[in-house]
Amino acid sequence: MKFAFISNYYTHHQKPFCEAMYALTKGDFRFIATEDFSGERKSLGWREEEGVSYVVQKNKAVESCAETVNNADAVILGSAPFSDVLGRLEKGGTVFKYSERIFKGGYSYVKWLPRVLRYYRTYGRHKALYLLSAGAYAAGDFAIHGVFRNKSYKWGYFPETRHYKPESLFGRKNTRRILWCGRLIGWKHPELAINIAKRLADDGEEFCMDIIGSGELEAEIAKRIAAEKLCDRVCLMGAMSSESVRDEMETAGIFIFTSDFNEGWGAVLNEAMNSGCAVVASHAAGSVPYLISQGENGYIYENGNEDALYRRVKQLLNDEEKQRQLGEAAYKTIVELWNGELAAKRLIHLTDEINKKGCFEPYKNGPCSRAETMTNGWYKEVSYDV
Repeated sequence: MKFAFISNYYTHHQKPFCEAMYALTKGDFRFIATEDFSGERKSLGWREEEGVSYVVQKNKAVESCAETVNNADAVILGSAPFSDVLGRLEKGGTVFKYSERIFKGGYSYVKWLPRVLRYYRTYGRHKALYLLSAGAYAAGDFAIHGVFRNKSYKWGYFPETRHYKPESLFGRKNTRRILWCGRLIGWKHPELAINIAKRLADDGEEFCMDIIGSGELEAEIAKRIAAEKLCDRVCLMGAMSSESVRDEMETAGIFIFTSDFNEGWGAVLNEAMNSGCAVVASHAAGSVPYLISQGENGYIYENGNEDALYRRVKQLLNDEEKQRQLGEAAYKTIVELWNGELAAKRLIHLTDEINKKGCFEPYKNGPCSRAETMTNGWYKEVSYDV
C-alpha cells in the first residue's frame, strides 16, 4: 500500500511511526513537510532530522508531492493546508485528518459559531474523510458540530519507545525523586510543582524534585523556589534534548503532569510511562484518558484540584511497592499498545478495510480503536478513591 503524510515539519515525535510505515509499506511512504523547522522548537532542544529518505520538502518538489498525494491509497493530513487534499477527496480518495482538539480554550457557541460553520463546510461533506483523534477531546469537539461522527479513531503522538529489562530500569529508580518536564508557560502549570514541593517539605517528607524546561515563567519559578527555601529540594534543570530528558526519566520514581485543557496531547506522558515512572496526571491533557487507567498504570486527578494531586504524590512517596506497580504497568502500556510500530500496523489494516468496506472497527482499545465523544467533564465518571 502507498501512504503520504502531510504536516508542517518532521519531528522526533513523528519519527517512530513514520519509520514503521516506511518499513511496513516497503518504501511506499512519504512524509511531505510544508514548512521549515521551527526556531522555537530548536530552542527547546528539539533536533531537526536531516537526510531522511522518505521526507520531502513540499516547496522543493511541488509537482511530485501532488502526484504522491493523488496516487496514495491513503493520506494523513496533519498541520497542513486542507487544500493539499481537497482534489483527492473530491475524487473519493481516503484521507485521515490528524488533529488535536479544536476548542482548547473552552467552547462558546457565539464566539465559535463562524469557526464551527467553517469546519462543518470543510469536513462534513466528504465521505472518504476520517479523523485520527490525537487526544481524547478531539473527537468530541468535532462531533458536537456533526463532523466525523462514527468516523473517528483514537490516535496520538508516538515518540521513541525504549525497551528495558525490568530489573535494569527499576533498579536505577530513585523512589524519592519527583520529575516535572515541559515548557515553563501558564497552561502547563509548573507552579503546581512548586506548590507540591512546598507542602511536602512542610510535612517533613524526604524528596527531591527536578524541573526540566524553559519558558516565560522561568524567572518567576526560580524566585518562588528561593522564596520558599526549596533550593536544596528543587532544581531547575533548564531545556534539554529529548534524549537527555529520557535519561532523567529513567531514574525518576514519580512524574507529575499538570497541563490543563490547552494540552492537546502531551507526548511527555508517553515518554514518562515508557520510562517506568509512576505518573500523577491532570485529566485535562488530551493523552491522559487514552493512556492512563485510574489506579492501574497511573493516577488521574481532576484538573485544578491541587489537593488531589498532592495526596497522590505523597501516597506514592511512601509506597514504593505501588510506585513500582504503576511504573511497570505504565511501561507495559507503551511497549505493548501505544507505540509507533503498532499504530502503523493498525493504520495500514484500517485503511485496507475502509477502502474495501467504507468503515472498520476491529480494535477495542489503543490506536485505531473507536474514539468516543468525550467532554471536559468526563472525570466525573472516574473514581478518584482507587
